[in-house]
Amino acid sequence: MDDRLLRLRAFLDRQFAVVVAVLVVLALVGGWVTYTTYATPDTTTEERTVSSWRTAGSFDHSATVTESNSVYPVGTTLTSRSIYFAEIAPRLDGAYAFTYDASDRGDLNTTVSLQVVLRSVEENQDRSIVVWRTAEPLRRVSEESLRPGEPIRVPFSVDVNERLNRSEVINEELDDPPGQPEVLVRATVDVRGTVNDQRVNRTAVHTLPVELGQGAYRPASPGSTTDRQTTTRSVTVQESYGPV
Repeated sequence: MDDRLLRLRAFLDRQFAVVVAVLVVLALVGGWVTYTTYATPDTTTEERTVSSWRTAGSFDHSATVTESNSVYPVGTTLTSRSIYFAEIAPRLDGAYAFTYDASDRGDLNTTVSLQVVLRSVEENQDRSIVVWRTAEPLRRVSEESLRPGEPIRVPFSVDVNERLNRSEVINEELDDPPGQPEVLVRATVDVRGTVNDQRVNRTAVHTLPVELGQGAYRPASPGSTTDRQTTTRSVTVQESYGPV
């Protein structure tokens, strides 16, 4: 047998009581640490969402062909196009739709007001400058008790040729200032009431820009504009531990 093993065995024989005592102490300490870890674990504070709601507003648009041409039959409805032809389909038709979702419940008095804005815009480096601007109402719709998931829809119709002619008159009156004409269909949404048992009093504005050009007009993509609101609360939670 190796001399080192013989010396180790002799040492353990002489110190047997001490070794046992150390092992007992380690076992007691380990047991106490395990007990305190699981019986009185540490805590931490977390932010948890207790309620949420989301609004969504969107435009759709189309134009109906009213003049004879070699491409589209009269009466054809062109829908969600990036470009329309002012000579054969001069009127932009569409609608604005508003709705909301809630994690619990809601009851909102909702009013949607549509305006048509005619303006001239000059692009100056990284910003746009509004040279002149006019506005007039299109339509107004109200719903006294709008529930989550219920839409409110407001149709509109804009004669683009008429707006283009008016912009030329205004430019002539102002001695031909810089800028390009543009039409905005502007939706102002006022909501009052309760959502998830909380009071709500908000106003949101959504716009559909329409660029006017030579013989054509270009509405922006009719995507959806959303806004999410959340309510959080601080809660105390216990730490969890693995078997180690």
